[in-house]
Amino acid sequence: MEGLKMGLQVCEKIVDGLPLIVPVAESTSHSIVDRDSFVNKANDVTSQDTAAESCVLSCYRKEQGGWQRRQFPQNNCVVRIGSDICKTDISLKDEPGAAELQMLGRLIGQQWIFIETGRESLCMANGIRRRQAILGPGSSCLITLGHTELIFSTLPATGRNVPTTATSDLKYYRLSMTNCEHFFDFTRPVLLGRNPLCDIKVGTEDFVAVISAVGRKLFLYGLSSNVSVSNQDATGKTLALFHGAQIAVGKTLLTASLPEDCRGQGAFTVVPHSQTPHLCLHEVESRVSLNGKKLILPNSGRAIFVGRSPDNYFALDSKSVSRQHAQLIIYDNSALLIDCESTNGTRINGEKIGRRMAHPGDFIKFGEKEFVLGYAD
Repeated sequence: MEGLKMGLQVCEKIVDGLPLIVPVAESTSHSIVDRDSFVNKANDVTSQDTAAESCVLSCYRKEQGGWQRRQFPQNNCVVRIGSDICKTDISLKDEPGAAELQMLGRLIGQQWIFIETGRESLCMANGIRRRQAILGPGSSCLITLGHTELIFSTLPATGRNVPTTATSDLKYYRLSMTNCEHFFDFTRPVLLGRNPLCDIKVGTEDFVAVISAVGRKLFLYGLSSNVSVSNQDATGKTLALFHGAQIAVGKTLLTASLPEDCRGQGAFTVVPHSQTPHLCLHEVESRVSLNGKKLILPNSGRAIFVGRSPDNYFALDSKSVSRQHAQLIIYDNSALLIDCESTNGTRINGEKIGRRMAHPGDFIKFGEKEFVLGYAD
């Protein structure tokens, strides 16, 4: 039954310096109702942040009649996706295996971070199996949840300008057609289709494919039945793009040219398939941005301490953090957070807690040090 699993209970007995942990039945479902008051407060704060203007979010969803666009309000800083049609912004009611809250999107500064919260992973980001995706200003991202395809974008409705010359042969790859060529770096996904958001206008549908990079390796995910890579059908598949690969969209051909250091990959490049990712605390700088610092949590079943003392598993350099501030007990995709009678308290989504389950997408605060719980990938 969803929401009930064998959990972990902390006993008074100490073993090897840590509390003994025993299994108990405990609810691990992700409450949507409990989060609403915090979401409203967060919306009030973000609506006053002018930086959010450059990250106004739109979403395109593939339906039987084509791609349907939805524009979120400028002051919106939370997007909830799941099977509960009453408490989510994007419904997955017809998606097998979807949880009531399957994915949570949060605006932090000028970045949207989408984190999968459901126990069972359904998510691919730009055709690669992942449990989270980060969307910066002026960018797009394809998120696939089971059979549901969603394109999120912070681009203006007219799309972005694509360079037709390259300043560095190593920084850019090239997609060439008969009469033109376009250059792209490896940091942002590239959309193909007729929609104004698309970087290359080809085909007859709004979106036909997305190209993204993992490191310096390129991959294409087909969104249309009319796209192939070097004669290999790409419909609903992720295929490697090697040097000289030909992308066919109907009768239009595009040729991929990669920098010299990427040309040895060949067509045999394996599509990444992430293993079970580790939970991770992403540090947040005063709700302004993710600063890139990550605290990667250990495997499920471990218990760790967080505090200012160097003896803790995570030592936090802040006077607002107690020497032994809190304990985390790790589950598969959640963590039990226990405050150790700290001076300045431990909070989840702004609420001071003594002991509570934390789920991906939750804000966790130790004193004045704030994190968002997500994944390390």
